[in-house]
Amino acid sequence: MSEGGRRRAGTTDVDGNGDGPKGFASIRLLLKSGGVVMLGLLLELAISFVGKVLIARFLGRIEYGAISLGIITASISSTLFLFGMNAGLGRYIPRTDEVAERRGYLVTAFAIVVPLSTLVGATIVLTAPFLAGEIFDDQSLTSIFRIFALAIPFGAVMKLSIGAMQGNMDSLSKAVVENVVFPLTRFIAIVAILLAGLGQIGVAYAYLASYFLAGLAGIYYLAKRTSLF
Repeated sequence: MSEGGRRRAGTTDVDGNGDGPKGFASIRLLLKSGGVVMLGLLLELAISFVGKVLIARFLGRIEYGAISLGIITASISSTLFLFGMNAGLGRYIPRTDEVAERRGYLVTAFAIVVPLSTLVGATIVLTAPFLAGEIFDDQSLTSIFRIFALAIPFGAVMKLSIGAMQGNMDSLSKAVVENVVFPLTRFIAIVAILLAGLGQIGVAYAYLASYFLAGLAGIYYLAKRTSLF
């Protein structure tokens, strides 16, 4: 084999087998990204667990159950009415380098999801007395449903922003917003509310505040790192 052929063969082996500098760089990148996601997830789970233990300890089972219903309402609604567009952003943004095309994906997703999630939240606010009285036979849940309904648009914005972060392959920003800002602000607000003795309504507002701040953090990221605005 000629010297040029040996060089070409050697280059193919290095790149193809991932044994060269490029291969090691890819492995380091994957490990770094995976490590950031894992640490963020562990932090979120720990904060969430401690927060729920405090709620159950200070408020009792009935109030904890009411808060859980509110959490489920906001979480499911803000996810269901995304129609998978957060995943779509994560999938299609990396496929193009065209700024206009990337912005088109973002604008389309936000133009559909934000009005729809706002409409869903408003509907729950208006039907909260029916949900509380006719379905759960507890009118005290009306305020809980209404407060968590206000969080639905902010939750949708947060999740769309996280999808954009995935599309930009920015695992650090994703972990900061999803695994730090959202659970940590919630935890701090819960502790403050419980110490002030404001009860389950106060805890519901603590969750609303965390959704709002996480959504705001997502918008800040979009303004700084994307062409949406």
